[in-house]
Amino acid sequence: MSFSVVRLLLLVTSLLLFSARMAIAIEPKLQAVPDRCVALHEGQVCYQRIRLVWGALDKAYDYCVVEQDTGTAVHCWLGGGSNEIKFEFGSNHSQIYQLKRNDGLIVSEVEIVVAWVYKSSRKRSSGWRLF
Repeated sequence: MSFSVVRLLLLVTSLLLFSARMAIAIEPKLQAVPDRCVALHEGQVCYQRIRLVWGALDKAYDYCVVEQDTGTAVHCWLGGGSNEIKFEFGSNHSQIYQLKRNDGLIVSEVEIVVAWVYKSSRKRSSGWRLF
């Protein structure tokens, strides 16, 4: 009888340790859909409706999605309740967005890459012409 109790305790302990490791390993990774915005010509502003998604968050904190370059908050919410936002992206260069807790910790980040169909092939003229 005592052998089966010891086996049961070992099984329960190993399951608890495994579930604790899994909880630590799962991080709320921030993902952008789509993660690329394509403009026609180099230097043009690219406009795209972006959906940012992430996994479960700790409800003890408040969160914001922040544009890294400007520090501007795209969206904030209380208690980790949300896991998706949609917004209009418009930029002529790639941008990094960060998922931040209210204590300043960066939980995750994602880059939205801006690309062009046609690269700029204009040669800079000096303004001098011979004819």
